[in-house]
Amino acid sequence: GTLGIGFGQHIDPHTASKYIIVTSLDKRHSSQFLKIGDMLHKVAAITVDEFALQDLNALLEKEHYPIKMLFQHATPDTEAHAQNILFQQKKVEAAAAKKQKDAVEARLETQKQEEEKRQKTILKQKKKISELYRKSNKDGDGSLNRDELASMVKKMQVYVPEEALPDEKECRKLIRMMGDMDNSGTIDEKEFTSWLVDHLDMTPEEREAIRTENAFMAKMEAFLR
Repeated sequence: GTLGIGFGQHIDPHTASKYIIVTSLDKRHSSQFLKIGDMLHKVAAITVDEFALQDLNALLEKEHYPIKMLFQHATPDTEAHAQNILFQQKKVEAAAAKKQKDAVEARLETQKQEEEKRQKTILKQKKKISELYRKSNKDGDGSLNRDELASMVKKMQVYVPEEALPDEKECRKLIRMMGDMDNSGTIDEKEFTSWLVDHLDMTPEEREAIRTENAFMAKMEAFLR
């Protein structure tokens, strides 16, 4: 605890007497005056030779700092027992650290696999998007205008045959969202591809914002999902 001293319970195999022994020390207590296996004899004026560990903890919590403690030198039995307790504690700590490390590595490996899968999916999508773009760019000028975009979404079945195509205002809004920063009313292949791919990484809130723009945007968002 805050004392920097670990305690354990030792029972003398010959007399069945109980002792509180030192099982670990932080650096500030590791000296010639206190060693692993030493026996705690008194806390203040109270003799603790037959105390159980829980009784000692309760006593220490009540004492005011600094706490005066009196120790007796270790015997071969108490030192051996304390060293064994310390060894077992280190084994448990090492096992817990390994478990934590394995969990982190497993999580990182899962994230790596998911990212690799995501990148493969994006690569496939980019190829499909590029093909869709080229087919939609009827005049081959490298940019989609409002009519080409409207025709494309019709073929993508964003709209069913009996529904009217999106009007020019709606198409222009979508084109601007795709990256038409100069308000030319057209979108090139790079902007078109980037917008569709980026859409896959949108948060639910961002997608909801698109759905609420208007009917056309709601249909486009539904198709992209």
